[in-house]
This record gives sequence, C-alpha cells and structure tokens, in this order.
Amino acid sequence: MNKINNKFSKTLICISLSLALSACGSDTKEIIEDITNSAPVISSTGVLTVEAGSAYSYNLASSDADGDTLSISVSTLPAWISFDEATSMLSGTPAESDIGDHPITLTVSDGVDSVTQSFSITVTAPVVIPVNNAAVITSSEITNATVDQAYSYTLTATDADGDALTMLTTLPAALSWLSFDASTGVLSGTPVLADIGASQITLTVNDGTEDVMQTYTITVAEAGAIEAPRDATEASFIISDGLNDWESWIETNGSSQVIVDANAAYDNVTEVTINASQFVAGYKPTADGTSIDMSAFASTGTFEFDLKVTTAPTGTEEWFIKIEGDAGTLGDYSIFKDNGDHSAVEVGVWRHYSFSLSDLAGLDLTAINNVMLFPAWGSNGGAVYQLDNFAFYPDGAPEKEAVTSGDSGDGATTTVALGVDFEGPQLTWSSFDTDKVQYVTNPVTTGINTSATAAMFDIKQGNGEWVGALTQGIDNFALDATNCTVKLDVYKDTISEVHLKFQKNNGVNADGIMWGSHGTKSAANTVVNQWETLTIDFCDMIGLPENDDIGALAIFPDKTGARSQDTVNHIDNIMFSAQEVVAVTGPEVGAPVPALADGDVISVFSDTYTAVAGVDTNPNWGQTTVTTIIDVAGNNTLKMADLTYQGIGYANTDVSGKTNLHLDYWTADSTGFDVYLIGAGGETLFTITPTQNGWQSVDIPLTTYSGVVNLTDVFQFKFDAQNHGGGTIYIDNLYFH
Repeated sequence: MNKINNKFSKTLICISLSLALSACGSDTKEIIEDITNSAPVISSTGVLTVEAGSAYSYNLASSDADGDTLSISVSTLPAWISFDEATSMLSGTPAESDIGDHPITLTVSDGVDSVTQSFSITVTAPVVIPVNNAAVITSSEITNATVDQAYSYTLTATDADGDALTMLTTLPAALSWLSFDASTGVLSGTPVLADIGASQITLTVNDGTEDVMQTYTITVAEAGAIEAPRDATEASFIISDGLNDWESWIETNGSSQVIVDANAAYDNVTEVTINASQFVAGYKPTADGTSIDMSAFASTGTFEFDLKVTTAPTGTEEWFIKIEGDAGTLGDYSIFKDNGDHSAVEVGVWRHYSFSLSDLAGLDLTAINNVMLFPAWGSNGGAVYQLDNFAFYPDGAPEKEAVTSGDSGDGATTTVALGVDFEGPQLTWSSFDTDKVQYVTNPVTTGINTSATAAMFDIKQGNGEWVGALTQGIDNFALDATNCTVKLDVYKDTISEVHLKFQKNNGVNADGIMWGSHGTKSAANTVVNQWETLTIDFCDMIGLPENDDIGALAIFPDKTGARSQDTVNHIDNIMFSAQEVVAVTGPEVGAPVPALADGDVISVFSDTYTAVAGVDTNPNWGQTTVTTIIDVAGNNTLKMADLTYQGIGYANTDVSGKTNLHLDYWTADSTGFDVYLIGAGGETLFTITPTQNGWQSVDIPLTTYSGVVNLTDVFQFKFDAQNHGGGTIYIDNLYFH
C-alpha cells in the first residue's frame, strides 16, 4: 500500500473514531489530525553543454521528505536524447546537425505535489585538433670530406603546416672539426689529417611537435685517391732502397732514414728531415754502381717518383728536381712551375710525379749519375718528407699537342686602381704550357659585360693542369685592404676553377727571374656560356713577405687535373677593390644569460625561466610581420622580420609586485621601436632607440605603464616600429622582475 493510501486510511480512521465517540455521547473533543504533504526536492544540477559527437548524460537526483514514491516525467525531449525513468538518466549522443540549444523540462511528483527543473542543453561544434604534418628534409647529405678542404652542407626542410622549424645536432667528438649554424642549417668545417676516418652524424629538424632526423656518415679522406705507385717491373732502372746499386745521400743540414709507410703500397720509404736551410738530398750510385743510360728512350721515356710531405718547409712552397749526368746537368727544375701537369704538394698526401725525358733539356741521358729532390735551397729549413720509387721508365711519356706558348700584347701598363679591361693597347701576357693569349671580340655584349674585347685562352685537352699566363704590366704594388679583393668576369664553356697568383721578383739567377709567391686563390664559375663575375679574396695574405712588392699577376683560367675536352675561356675586367666587409644581418651569439632566480621573475619568453601560461608569439592581429623562433647559438630567440607591429599574448597575469619589464634586443637596421604593455585599463608605450649590431639589455620601469594599465591584470605586449621606419628586431629574455 503506497503512502498516499496510508494518508487516506489514517484520515478515515480518525473520522470514524470521532463519529463513534459522538454516538456514545461522549463530550470528548474531536480528534482530527491535520496532514501536510512535503513536496519533492531536486538536488542535482543539469549538465548544460555537450560537444557534437560526444556522449551526453545527466542523472536527475530527487528526494521526498515524506518518503513518498516519486514519479519523473520529461517534456520537450530532443530526438537525440533518451530518458530512463528507472535510473532517472538523460543520455544520448548529438550529431553535428544537432548543434544549437535544446530546452529540457523534467518534472518530479509525489502524487500530491510536483516540482520541475528546466534548462537548455547547448550542443557545440566539435573541437578539431589538427593532425600535425612532420617536417620534411629536402636536402641530400654530403658524405665525403677532404683533408684541408672546406666542407659545407646546408640542411633544408619544409613543413606543410607552415610551422617554424628548429634545426639542431649534437656533434660527435670525431667530428669536432665541424660546426653547425642552427639559424641557417649550415654544417661546415675543414678537416685535417688527424680527422681521417668515417663518423656518423644525426641532424634533427623539429616543427614544435615532432622530430625528423637525417643520419649519415661523413668520411674524411686525403685529397684525391691515393694511387698505388707504378709497377716497378715496368721500369728499366729503379733508384730506391739501394736497388741497382743506388743509395740515398744527404747534406750536413739534415738526416735521412728508411721507415715503413702506413700505406702498404709504398712500404719502405726514405724519410728526409731538414734541420736548416741550404739543404739538398738525392740518390747516387754506390761505389760499385754504374750510371744510367736512358738515351734510347729520349722521346718516349719518363722520370718518375713519389713524394709525401709531412712537414712543409717554413720559407717556400717551391720544390725542385736536379739531375746530373757525366756530360750534362739538368739545372734546378721546378716540379710545379716548369711542368704544368703537376699539383702542388699537399701535407700528408702521397703524390706521384712524372716528367717526360724530352722536357729535361740539357741532361746527358747517356750517363745519369745523380738525382736530387728538395724544397727551394735557400729557404727549406724545417721540412720533413718521404721519397719512394725513383725510376726511369722507357715509355709513358704522353703525346703532347703542339702549343704555341709565348708573349702576346702591346707592352701596355696599368695600375691596380685602373685594373685590366682588355680594351685598347694590351698588357703583355706570357702564356705557359698553352697557346698564346688572344684578344677577341666579346662573345656576348649584353648583360653584365658590355665590353667590346676580352682575353681568350684556347686550352687543349692535353695541356697541363696549371696552364695559363703571366703579366708584368701592372705597376708594382703592396697588397693591402684597398686592393685585396679581386673581381673578374669569366665566360667559359666548362665548369672549373679559375686561379690567380701574385708574384714578387726576388732577383735573377741563371734560370731567370726568381719569382716568390704565397700561392694561388681561386673561385669556380657556376654557369657556362654566359658571363659571370667571380670574386677572389686575397685579404688574408696581407702582410706576407712576398706580397709587399708584387710585380706580376698569373692567371690559370681552367685548373683541371684531367681535362676531358678542349676548353675555351674568356677573361675580362680584372679589378682590384677594397676588402669586402660582410654585412652583419643577425646575431651570431645568444642574448646574455639572466642571473635572477626563477622565483624572482615572471617570464613570458626566455630559455632561462619557466614561462607563464598561454604564451602566443604570433597572435593574428592582421599585421604583416610574422614572428619566428630561431636558434641563435643554441638559444631560442624571437625574430620579428621587417617589423610593422606584432603582439605577444599570454594568460592574465598580476605583475603589480614587480618593478621592471626586462628585455634583450638585437638589431642591425632598426632606428626605433615602441614597446606596449596591454592590460585591464588599456595600453601605453615605451620607446627604445636602439644601439645596432649587438645585444642590448633594457629594464623599463613599470611606472611607465601603471598610469594607464592595471598591473594586476596584464595579458599582452605589442612591438611597433611603424613610426620609426621598420627594421628587423630580435628579442629574448622578456620578463617582469
């Protein structure tokens, strides 16, 4: 029996009892109990929102003080939701078509009284969390590096989401000769002999969410392939290691010994150490030995040897051979200058040298009895080098194409201030190992070179590696900062290096002028059959002894070790200009590291401190400036390129307990920018007049802003250069303290 019936029976009993008492004539007062119903109570609060596609549930909680049985009903129920009377549960999953407000009315009744709960369920659009697209590395690694030659690889990557990319790497100890510029992605350095070997490196690109990596192995080797020496069985005579009754000899200013070379192809070699200049070493027959007769091979034979320099001489880059016979001697013969087929020595690298006997003019080939190899006699102290496989071969001399080397020109002169433009009377150029320089019509007079005439080098495939020409028509000059950058226009039909060399006249001996030089500098063209300007920088040679009175300029227009075809090389407009200063466009070191404790600051952007919540360095205010976060020497830095204005947002923050706003900035071109603090009450500015090309630290008193901005509730910065001419600004360590 339910509570409602109980109440009714109780009332009937009381009435009946009263009637009975009245019938008995009792004068007792009428006893009638006054029954008051307690209405139900709803104690739960409706769930008001749900995202489309997500499950909704609300459990109605109700009670009745009388313990009455309660009934619950619902009206205006949307189609996507259902109600379970047994559990008092509203549940369902709305679709995106249900986005909007849905009114609900729930009624609870105890049979006498009822109460209602009305509310509206708002179905919201689903929050779409974008799927991150990882960065894609677009560059192909460079896996080979060469001793004493610059290595450079630029890591490049793209990101389909347009995310700012951060590049980083950890250099292994074996690759300590490298450095990595995270702002440009350039991995570069120059290995030395001690770096020879293979080492793995991993470069990482991060888009703020995930890393992509490029792992590869860099192999460092000596320049060029190490060629095994020529098979000794091909030689008619061997002059090495005491074979054929020949032995090594030295002068008193040095020593020699037989050592085992690390390259098994050479095995036992003679090592020569020069303690002081004016030293010569070579090979002669022993007391029982005989001289060598190579006269039968004068047109086909070669003289060959292998040389490795482990310590270069301190005073020269020239090396010579000298060969003596019973009735004729080959004088000091430069193995680089007198024979253009040979590359200069490279420290730590075996080089093979071969000379045609037909080139060794003056030598008595019938009775060769002394062979010498040495750096320039007067300045060769300190050199250490290894020799092996001195031999005369009956054949191997290459067939040489006929060349007509010599002088061409009119004997004109010029100065470094005027340069060489190949117009009008020509300087005299003396070619070596290639045909004479020709002065021809400019092949293309549009574009960068509109001159009428240019110099032309017609170089044959069989010409040597170091072919070119020399002029003494430039007035003597000292190399300095006003003339050390050389620019020249080239028009070539092949890609190759162009080398220049300054030379100083150190007097005359029996062989002619004793030219001194500190070697060549070079640049390679990047296009063919069109004019291109090359820049060759000699500025690091300022102050060297052979550059104090330069009397000649040599040009090597097609420095190629193994030329595959004839080449045509046009040269024009050789100009000497001031040392070029590379413009500094961005910081190369990170901002100063702050010294305050983390607990003493409220940081918005700094690697040193924990930032406040909600930092947004790129709020969409409609400005053209986009802020990127770049790596500067391992330090995250904000870059505002071509600043008009840009904001930085962050969570509402109380900075009233601080006294200053700190920031570090760097700019190369900005003349001013305004720093706004924005918060409750409005915004106001502080103007910074920058010091350029260096990190500057600024502490702005918060009293600058407190007259307008409520410091208990700040939430944005604005950087504005519109009234100061723009510029690019780098920001770091932005915090209140």
